[in-house]
Amino acid sequence: MRIFLALAIAGVSRADTCTDELAKLTCVPQSSDCTACTAKAFLKLLEAKCTVEEVAAFCRGPPTPAPAPTPEPPPSGRRPQNPKNLTVVGLRPYELPDLNNKDTADALGDIYFWLTDKVLLPYTCREDPGFLLCNSSGLIADNQVYEQTVLEIDGGDVGQYALCNPETSDPSGHTWECQPSIPQFGAGNVKTMYGNCTIDYHGHDYDICVDRRTGKPVQFMEWRVALAAKLGDGTSGNWYSTQTKGNCDDEGQQCYWRVVENVKIANATCVNSRIVNLVESSDKDCFAKCDDKAALGDCYTTCFMEAILGNNSTQAPIPTATILGIFNDAFSSDDVSKGGCPSLPPWVPPTTKM
Repeated sequence: MRIFLALAIAGVSRADTCTDELAKLTCVPQSSDCTACTAKAFLKLLEAKCTVEEVAAFCRGPPTPAPAPTPEPPPSGRRPQNPKNLTVVGLRPYELPDLNNKDTADALGDIYFWLTDKVLLPYTCREDPGFLLCNSSGLIADNQVYEQTVLEIDGGDVGQYALCNPETSDPSGHTWECQPSIPQFGAGNVKTMYGNCTIDYHGHDYDICVDRRTGKPVQFMEWRVALAAKLGDGTSGNWYSTQTKGNCDDEGQQCYWRVVENVKIANATCVNSRIVNLVESSDKDCFAKCDDKAALGDCYTTCFMEAILGNNSTQAPIPTATILGIFNDAFSSDDVSKGGCPSLPPWVPPTTKM
């Protein structure tokens, strides 16, 4: 018995991982006798803790790679120079699917947009009614969706990011304009653009996080700056602008960008609720004190921002990777039980009955 135990212990100490042991086999994957061949090595595979599924996967061999899809030719026949594909996400009303004179972003960039220009905006406008988006945000408040799109851009000629917003003169919210209004595809990183309280204006430095009249901190600006620093790292957290004058599909325009594929449309409430649930569960004690969630009141907004960014006492910040993973899951699956959001069909204008 003592000798048997010694051999057993020695066998365990010599065992390699399942992957290592399978690599040693002379069996030929995808052959008719692979199963019989692996059966001869049963004891060694068992010792290496191989499962039936792992052995079967070895015999099946690597999957045959799917052929690369043939890109659809653009309607105009024109493509940007130095073509580069880029996946972008846009948050806007369902009935405004086109990207002419619109802003989009990568995942972290759009999370920053939603946090600052949706979640934080009511607090901002209570504190500063003259803030840039306080007048135009109501034009695009309803029927919100996220649209995930693959663009082909001129990777060698990316211009300045342009602010594209609805014209307040059109109450329908369907008229958009970009500043600057020039033919280009523009890009900017939120950390570079908004991640610092100090800005230069006509050769003078200003601290936008401090009220110059009272000397008191401007809380909503501190949060906006902190979110930009958290979500933008120079490579992620980007905003993009697709000015109409640069759309390759429009004849007579210069060619800087075009839509390759509309990947998915998802209800914004579904996508955003995933992050809301994460944030609210991270500091239940704080949120339990608030009864102003529906209005995004001061109590709720403060708990929300401090849950994401942390505070100096009890709350650690939620990791950026955790927020990003939840956001991406909403697009990678339609299965709600897996964190996905169901796909919506492309918007079709309603027909007018005579």
